[in-house]
Amino acid sequence: MSDAPVPLAIRSLLRVCELSSGGMGHVELVLARDGRFERRYARKRLHAQYRKDPTFRTMFKDEARLAGMVHHPNVVGVLDVGEDAEGPFLIMDFVDGVPLSKIIALTGQTGARLPLQIAARLVLEAARGLAAAHELRGRDGEPLGLVHRDVSPQNILVGFDGSVRVTDFGIAKAMGNASETTAGIIKGTVGYLSPEQLRFEEPDRRSDLFSLGVILFELLSGRRLYPNTKGYDGVRRIMSEPPPDIGHERNDVPAALVELTFQMLAKDRAQRCQSAGDLVSRLEEILAALIDEEGPVELKDFMERHFVAVRAEQAERFAMEIRRLDEAAAHATRAKRRGRTVGLGLLIVAVLVTSALVLHDRTPPTRLPGGPRDFWAGAWHTCASEGSTFYCWGKNNEGQLGLGHTRDLPTRKVVTTVSRPAAVALGFFHTCACGQDGHASCWGRNAEGQLGTGRRTPNESAPVPVSGVSDCVQLAAGNRHTCSRSATGTVRCWGMNRAGQLGRPPVESDPSPAPVEGLAHVAEIDADADFTCARHADGTVSCFGANEQGQLGDGTHATGFKGVRVAGIDDAVELTVGPTFGCVRRRAGPVTCWGDVPAAGTTELVRNASGLVEFAALADTVQITAGARHVCALRRSGEALCWGDNRYGQLGSATRSPSPPVLVDQIRDFVALSAGDQHTCGRHAAGVSCWGLGQTGQLGDGNLENRFYPVSVAGFRP
Repeated sequence: MSDAPVPLAIRSLLRVCELSSGGMGHVELVLARDGRFERRYARKRLHAQYRKDPTFRTMFKDEARLAGMVHHPNVVGVLDVGEDAEGPFLIMDFVDGVPLSKIIALTGQTGARLPLQIAARLVLEAARGLAAAHELRGRDGEPLGLVHRDVSPQNILVGFDGSVRVTDFGIAKAMGNASETTAGIIKGTVGYLSPEQLRFEEPDRRSDLFSLGVILFELLSGRRLYPNTKGYDGVRRIMSEPPPDIGHERNDVPAALVELTFQMLAKDRAQRCQSAGDLVSRLEEILAALIDEEGPVELKDFMERHFVAVRAEQAERFAMEIRRLDEAAAHATRAKRRGRTVGLGLLIVAVLVTSALVLHDRTPPTRLPGGPRDFWAGAWHTCASEGSTFYCWGKNNEGQLGLGHTRDLPTRKVVTTVSRPAAVALGFFHTCACGQDGHASCWGRNAEGQLGTGRRTPNESAPVPVSGVSDCVQLAAGNRHTCSRSATGTVRCWGMNRAGQLGRPPVESDPSPAPVEGLAHVAEIDADADFTCARHADGTVSCFGANEQGQLGDGTHATGFKGVRVAGIDDAVELTVGPTFGCVRRRAGPVTCWGDVPAAGTTELVRNASGLVEFAALADTVQITAGARHVCALRRSGEALCWGDNRYGQLGSATRSPSPPVLVDQIRDFVALSAGDQHTCGRHAAGVSCWGLGQTGQLGDGNLENRFYPVSVAGFRP
């Protein structure tokens, strides 16, 4: 059997939309066309911050190699592997359906019990897929010992046609696999990991069966088995609690299924089923007995009955995106035809005009690169990266522009000591950046140790190295503290800590970067004022620090230096925080916020049972960003919507009072947004524009005036 996927002639694919996003990468729907032939595929890519990281690239290639070898109806097939300007990618089968987590959530929302046959069938089909992976052999006929290591409801896809397929072998491991486990780093989805994985022991195929046992219990009970309701309570329970009795949850579960669930959840792997094949045989017997007793209950019928609305909504979304692509292609074709008609005349004119411009101004036109994280709005200053050049402008009273002086600047200026940063964060009076090599540097105010030099020193008007941080891929800055995140999910913090915002017991300040204990699988961090939040790869969010306005999201107002989970959030794909609130963009739903949320209109904000405020009208959001008292959302269409305080024009509209989300004036093709305390900036086809408070030059248009509409930042043009 070949150990690599068979290349297909499907490299020229149209991107339709994003399907899902995880800690390491994201999956998008793509379209292959050849005449009237049309087929949909799923394309997986690494997140931008990981594309050049050798560890993540190796893991990604391992996934392609291993998943490409497994050919089974219950495994999502990898069809092609490649690399382009956006980094490496995998082309996979597209499963038109939902992740298994949606079925578990359905039972939890409705209170209805999942039919026993459906629960057994789902786990049976997943076990068949795992059996195919576990029994995989190499070219020499020897077993590869493949272990998935991240069996969770998100990684089991259920088609609307009743198919069940295991996916995401991103951290799978086989004997001789190139990706080695980093010591002390837990890989996988917390809540579904086996006890041996939590003890940092080498997992085997029985570890995957424990994870599948957790899923079986949740399908039967309709609730999470090991949620982290208090800190890492779920981890403690996996390690120490006896296996639960599903017979206590519902009395219609047959004894054989109760016994099997007990066995799958055994703490000692020697007491579990010893192979997925054994599990398949047991489930087949149980399912056959259920069918004899009740008559058949088909999974396809169940999906059609309970997910008809989801299927219709998803189909309409895909159709809308494809129509948009077709309209854009038709427009380009018409423009090309018009261009050919007058092409020769325009060419002559263009040559003459270009020659005149070159003689007049030899500065080449510039534009920001394509990533969404190439410009950043801070409290009263702004920075941007353009190719290898880094610029800042605005307030500079404490050296936060990094230019070696403290004069405010209303137009951009090159920071010569910073080149092509991988990540940047702007605090109130300081700035930090990660280099491409992972080393971090900071500049500006340092009275509270927010520059991370190991000591509180006078302000620095030029970048200085952060002590001990050499693996940085992301930064977050509060008013007077800073945190960094590594590619492996480690978070380090330094600076002001009177509220515990560094993730350790409160003291006045601590200028030395130190890891935040208890955080695992962190995919994103953000900070503001006196608190910090982390989004985990499983979609949950943890926060620590000040909590007087409920910004930690735990339903209390108690300050905490240990990360507490934001209640009711388990599917976040993006995180942003303001001084007294936090917001997330959810995987398949509205923007959701907690804490002292900025008003969205004159009506009272409606909170759900978890204290969350949901903005249902923003279900098509692709990016969110928060200022001091306002929030902006970028829609899939390219429109920007903002709400909250608008006294300085930070909503981008002439509206002077708190209002429902309003469209930012004039521009409808934004591709990224970033909010400072009282101003906002956006990148679009014509360059970069900012609006809001401009009294210290932070809008970059050469003036010191507030703007209620976007103005172009001088120097950024197409």
